[in-house]
Amino acid sequence: MPATKCRLETAGITRTGNLLFSGIFGIGAVFGGELFKMEKLGYGLKNGEFKFNGIAAKGEIGSHLGGDSKKRKILGHGAGKISADINTFEGQEKYNFDLELNVKDLFEAEASLYLSRLYNGSLCPNKLWVYVNSQKGGINIPTPAPVVTLTGGGIGIDGLADMMLLLP
Repeated sequence: MPATKCRLETAGITRTGNLLFSGIFGIGAVFGGELFKMEKLGYGLKNGEFKFNGIAAKGEIGSHLGGDSKKRKILGHGAGKISADINTFEGQEKYNFDLELNVKDLFEAEASLYLSRLYNGSLCPNKLWVYVNSQKGGINIPTPAPVVTLTGGGIGIDGLADMMLLLP
């Protein structure tokens, strides 16, 4: 792939014969050279066949919001950041995603989605959170006293999958 960087930093073999690799992967043409840290990439024997065992990787696309002079546009809208922390190895699974976005200073949004594997094999949200804020305008809420303007708010759940894992 053009403008792609890949650097293998370590390679090893476990006692059970699994091959483990780690390194850095950058996708320059698509995401402006952002790097993804591959903590583990595993291959090994499963049912007598050499197969993919899993991947553990972290990465971020974009930049932090605020006064950062290196702001990048995500999807053509203002500055933002998308980050992920994924581990597909059995017994260590996690699928965590975070988003921050500032759309042309009209509004800011943040969201998180963390998934966990349940006993039946299904993925379930362990954390689901959304927040939106607008400095321009808002929603006027009539009250008996002076008018209130709502400029932001959020909602979320945390620990849902953890709680379901405790149920019999």
